[in-house]
Amino acid sequence: MKEREQARRRRRQGCSFKEIAREMGRSPGTIHRWTSDIVLPESVRQELAARGGEKTAKQRRASKAERVNAVALESQTADKGSNYNPKGVGEKSEAQVIARLLAADMAVLNPFGDNQRYDLVVDEEGDFIRVQCKTARLHGDYFEFATCSNNWNTKKKRGYEGEADVFAVYLRETRGVYIVPVSGQSRSMRLRLASSGRKGEKMARDYEFLRGISLRDYPRDLPPMKVRGKTGCRNTEP
Repeated sequence: MKEREQARRRRRQGCSFKEIAREMGRSPGTIHRWTSDIVLPESVRQELAARGGEKTAKQRRASKAERVNAVALESQTADKGSNYNPKGVGEKSEAQVIARLLAADMAVLNPFGDNQRYDLVVDEEGDFIRVQCKTARLHGDYFEFATCSNNWNTKKKRGYEGEADVFAVYLRETRGVYIVPVSGQSRSMRLRLASSGRKGEKMARDYEFLRGISLRDYPRDLPPMKVRGKTGCRNTEP
């Protein structure tokens, strides 16, 4: 407790997490956990940023966007000249989703065959949740994924309403998994990694998969979605 109080006192004095960590022989992560609720005045935050001790929120968002775009460019370059295999891409995304769910100690069931409209089932203490895995495409500071499937014979789009419960979306560039309710979605969905300031935008952080949260409780910071009228992605096949 004495160490924690000392760290909090130094933080209020305007020291950065790294400076306090060096003084106390602790990791910056520990110091951040102890003191992250302390709000410093804007002038102090600017001073820390100026001397390189700590980035402002705007600088952190910019750095994250730069890293994501760099990974995206690297991925796109790696894909050039290779044979694009949509089924292979989907299988890799599904494998990443399964690995993340298993790491969170969730019971994952894999249906036999591929005739179902879902890829996985998660058993949450007797509540069986049907999961459809999707691969997202990155576009700068947002990513997008299809909420319908295409029938290449009839050229019609078919939604998953009533046939799956949630989408588990994998974004290769950030290695993130995002849980999105199937109900009420249009033909595609866009999630933002950084806010554009526009009203009504959907932030990826509200859908990011976290251990200990039911798959039915996403998005985390929003009330359950109410479906009004018809969705943009109807089941047009019998």
